[in-house]
Amino acid sequence: MPLLAALGAGVGLFLSHPAHAATEGGDLLTSNRTALLDDGRQIRASVLRHTLVQATGGARDDGMWTSTWGHWGDHDGNAGAARLRSNGGGVVGGIDRDLGELHVGALVGAGNLTARAPGGVVQAQSSVAGGYVSGQQGHWEWQGGASYTWSRMDSHRRTPGAVAEARYGGGIAQAWVDGGYRFATPRGSITPFVNLARAQLFQDAINETNAPTALRVDGTHGHVDIGTVGVRGAMQFQDGVVGHAGLGYQHAWGDDVRPTDTQRLIPDGDPMRAIGVPTPRNAAVADLGIAFATSKGTSVDASYRGMFGGGSKDQALRVSVTIKW
Repeated sequence: MPLLAALGAGVGLFLSHPAHAATEGGDLLTSNRTALLDDGRQIRASVLRHTLVQATGGARDDGMWTSTWGHWGDHDGNAGAARLRSNGGGVVGGIDRDLGELHVGALVGAGNLTARAPGGVVQAQSSVAGGYVSGQQGHWEWQGGASYTWSRMDSHRRTPGAVAEARYGGGIAQAWVDGGYRFATPRGSITPFVNLARAQLFQDAINETNAPTALRVDGTHGHVDIGTVGVRGAMQFQDGVVGHAGLGYQHAWGDDVRPTDTQRLIPDGDPMRAIGVPTPRNAAVADLGIAFATSKGTSVDASYRGMFGGGSKDQALRVSVTIKW
């Protein structure tokens, strides 16, 4: 009994230590980068789907388009990080220009994201700008693009007796290329493809306020590379109505696949290493949708996209409208 009492007292002292209390929920500030990466994936997916629908329709005329989406993510906690749930949405608008061999475009947009863990919540408001190019040579089709998203984040982390708050900025610079070989079928096509993307993440230093155990988090920068191989197909049901589907295997690598931060108690606490929930290194990706013309020169595309693997999933619904002239 004396030994058990001594152990119990020791545990109580450890749990009440300020450094330990400060790290409760601190991993949310780190895991948020994984949520931002999920959000950035929707930009790439929207541009890719737009260019593929244009190519499937056989017309790359000048025009404009807009796409809106909502997505829902869920990452299991591991390595000490709490489970992360996120949901967000956004809209982008683009202008296309046909240059004969090439089709080029530019886009701007905005979005929002909410990331939640048992220790608190981070909310982000984002703006995005980018460009893209696509082309076809015989049965080969390809496209590439780049975008930059800058975000303003507000975090609210629950600590013993108070809610620590902070406002800070961050961004994602990403670029991608996609290539496939198209096999024609009587009513559509089948295309094996390879897609490569790099996302460079930046986050300002975080200085929490309003709590005795507020944290300072050093600014960070890192990258995640994502390679995907798979097959996608298109089938024409009737004039102006085309269904599309795809399935692929995705592998991620890079120094921010498992995000880490250096955190310390304000004003002069010892450095502590915080580990966030990772982006899955291996995952299955799938999409399914339909595109149809509503009038001459105007079309609508609606699709579902999902990613599943490594205890994580991210699912999205997207609707796009294109006007050609």
